[in-house]
Amino acid sequence: MTSIQTHEISPKEASAVATVRGELRRLHAMDPSSAHLLESLAFVLTRVANADHCINDSETLQMEEILMRLAQLPPAQAVLAVEIAKQRTRFVGCSGNYSVSRSLRRQTDPKQRLDLLRSLIEVAVADGDLCDLEVEAIERIAIELGFSRELACELLTDKADLQA
Repeated sequence: MTSIQTHEISPKEASAVATVRGELRRLHAMDPSSAHLLESLAFVLTRVANADHCINDSETLQMEEILMRLAQLPPAQAVLAVEIAKQRTRFVGCSGNYSVSRSLRRQTDPKQRLDLLRSLIEVAVADGDLCDLEVEAIERIAIELGFSRELACELLTDKADLQA
């Protein structure tokens, strides 16, 4: 049996660890319905960001901002929620895509879903490069959320026109 070595940590590191643990406790203390909604939001945002198999820093920051806005999370919790979703995507993949979007469709009203669809586009254009894989992911999610592909295309065009 291998012995476990302990690691001495500085007071600064101990404080950082305590902060992360505190934020995780607050996330775990959410009521189950809110926690499920947060997990689903983070997952679909990550699904778009990872459509091109690369989630960059600008997409990550955009997802954090969106979770602060849509889920009213404090910044530290938004960072953790996004990182958890990114790791889940990295290690587990995107199995169950449709069921997550369908769950969001049931948990949210049409205005909230439209806000989410616009937010997916914000993630896709965060790095200044909207690729075909991201467009396809947005169109699929739009349909899963109960919207038409045409609406997704219209919103994408509007966003592209604003950025031009």
